[in-house]
Amino acid sequence: MTNENILLSVVICTRNRANYLTMALDGLAKQTSAPRNVEILIVDNGSVDGTAKLAAQWSDRLPNVRYIFEPKAGLSIARNTGLANAEGEYLAYLDDDAIPDSRWLRNIERELRSLKRGAGLIGGKVLPIWEATRPKWLSDELARFLSMIDLGNEQKQIDHENGFVGANMIIARAALEAVGGFSSRLGRSGNKLLSNEELMVHQKIVKKGFSSFYCPTIVVQHHAPADRLHRKWFLRRLYWQGRSDVALRRLTEKVSYQQACRGAMVSLAKAVSAATRSGVLWTRPEAQMDAIAQAAYQFGLLREYLLPAKVT
Repeated sequence: MTNENILLSVVICTRNRANYLTMALDGLAKQTSAPRNVEILIVDNGSVDGTAKLAAQWSDRLPNVRYIFEPKAGLSIARNTGLANAEGEYLAYLDDDAIPDSRWLRNIERELRSLKRGAGLIGGKVLPIWEATRPKWLSDELARFLSMIDLGNEQKQIDHENGFVGANMIIARAALEAVGGFSSRLGRSGNKLLSNEELMVHQKIVKKGFSSFYCPTIVVQHHAPADRLHRKWFLRRLYWQGRSDVALRRLTEKVSYQQACRGAMVSLAKAVSAATRSGVLWTRPEAQMDAIAQAAYQFGLLREYLLPAKVT
């Protein structure tokens, strides 16, 4: 239920990442000119690493913190638990491995006041914290799969899927409730890298008549872990993106899957051919990796058409 005295509920979903969570909470504690009508919800999605104790320790520095334990694994489930327990008019979803800029809360408030009613979703900048040297083969196109986004320094309306990322997004409670929250059939769960739950929410919110915006003053830094800066991780990530795109289509569109499957087979053959040529011709490292990643993506598409992932 919405509390008229609370404008914003910051929701941090976390699972066994107390070290990152500490940095996120420290960033919230260091906010300058932060509005008072804000609450912070830590949704613990089944952690066994002392996250509950950590949350209790932070209650002295951040007295508006509430700790919620959600035993059923799944990012979408945890986000919906945040929605069910939040009291704010807007929910600001912050990844547990993201550090908000010192004026993050103040700028969110200012943007919400300027946009007034009708803004269903707002996304901001997400800048990288490289935990290891950025590989030479990592193009800007692939880097966005690390949840990085910078669309410039001007506010603009979002009209495409790459206009925001879940690490730093603000959603009106009315809009999120109107679309039934996040689909538990999408989103991270266990070792499955399913995604697109934010995209599905965005699509539904727009259909309900709400607007969405990119606001460059709302900035967080997001960790790019060293263990993800390897080709193997990106190939796995792109494979699962292919599966996620098909899963989203199953939930939102009427599709002839026999025809789509044939198209995916043709696209996969072309992608494998392009990846092979890029290796033979010794093109730029970024071009080689992009071509191989595209083949992984197409393989994921075909795999999901033929054998959909089981989601519990």
